[in-house]
Amino acid sequence: MDVPEQYLEQEPRYYGEWLKRADVVIGLPPASDIKALDAGVPAARLAKQGRAYEFLTPMLDGMKFRELDITYPTPARGASFGLDGKTYVDMVWGAMRADHGRIAERANALRAMLEGAKAVRVTSPSGTDLTFAVGDRPIFVNAGAITSEQAKGKKVADRTVSFPAGAVSVAPIETSATGKLAVPRVTCRFQVMTRVSGEVHDGQLDSLKATRGLTCYNELAAGSGGPVNRFGFFSLGLNPAWPAHEEGGAAYYPPSGAGIVYLGFGDNQFLGGANQTVGNFGFGFPIAKATVWIDEKKVVDGGRLLF
Repeated sequence: MDVPEQYLEQEPRYYGEWLKRADVVIGLPPASDIKALDAGVPAARLAKQGRAYEFLTPMLDGMKFRELDITYPTPARGASFGLDGKTYVDMVWGAMRADHGRIAERANALRAMLEGAKAVRVTSPSGTDLTFAVGDRPIFVNAGAITSEQAKGKKVADRTVSFPAGAVSVAPIETSATGKLAVPRVTCRFQVMTRVSGEVHDGQLDSLKATRGLTCYNELAAGSGGPVNRFGFFSLGLNPAWPAHEEGGAAYYPPSGAGIVYLGFGDNQFLGGANQTVGNFGFGFPIAKATVWIDEKKVVDGGRLLF
């Protein structure tokens, strides 16, 4: 049953009050067949719902709660991503069994390299070649457990982790990004966009093209407003047991998968960035088999971690 339009933008203020009182928040998947939840919903309705939650964004950093978001694998969830159910379930359980202590060591090493970085360069065999500066922006570690240091963090992103896990993220200096984006495949609302490309000048993504699926992205962006196409974030995955899957036309690139890079555009307030979009819209593009340099030091080579 569809919710009447007039209620979609109604702010759930009660939820903000709950969070103010919470010490710990544990997030679980809302359903197994997540593709079915999204199917047939106009982008305009999603945009209205996003706007209803905007009020929360400036409140979150001042709250005290710590959050753990758990990916519970089911065959139906795997099918939503275009994967064989058993393959997906076995993979996620395997990612949970990965050595998260070792992942944390790598995450902290990467954070140290990224802090204050003047030039981070990301390239890929498909043609991506983007350079940006981190500057004084904070670096966020997601290694599956919240350390005592993270628990005291001023940003909600410090106090939020997932499981399985393994990623380091940052909102770089937005206008510092320059270069080219070229992505063979990316998922947009469980649809696969193909051969996506665009030029980035002073942080702005221009002339975005795709051979298939661009309408999905355009509709989402049109429902927002503000710097939807401005460079917003960089992340690098570190979990060795969480691989990408492209078989059968799938475009499954887990952000925590070792060597998988995401370059995001749009809202990045959660990571301490300056981009504020209507409905907090942001979109991440996966860079598979990426090579990454941090201040001329190669840290990833063709998707293989070098640290």
